[in-house]
Amino acid sequence: MELSSYRIQAFHPDENQIELTHDLHLIEERREEALLRLAASKERIVRYYNAKVRNRPVREGKWVLKINFKHIPSHGKFTSPTPQWEGPYKVRKVVGPNTVKLSLPDGQDMSRTWNTMHLRRYFTP
Repeated sequence: MELSSYRIQAFHPDENQIELTHDLHLIEERREEALLRLAASKERIVRYYNAKVRNRPVREGKWVLKINFKHIPSHGKFTSPTPQWEGPYKVRKVVGPNTVKLSLPDGQDMSRTWNTMHLRRYFTP
């Protein structure tokens, strides 16, 4: 005994081929719609990220502290902690919107540039 399903009974190869070619003609439109959705999604992600970014403008001649990337938190009673910030350094030149060149307090220039995300204003006492 064999029962065929409605899907097998209603299948027509000629109509199926017509529908497949029709779908192939629409594939470019579907790709364009997907690209538009992707661009809109990326724009939402950028807006969300930029809403949380704090602008830290730094001018030439100001003093800053830079983050110590070798900072190791101290554990225990008798260990001496490494400082999280080091400096002060003087802003020698503003290279870009968030990029600066620093110099040591004695006037010696540092070779690399620093992002203002890794700097903190230093207020002289």
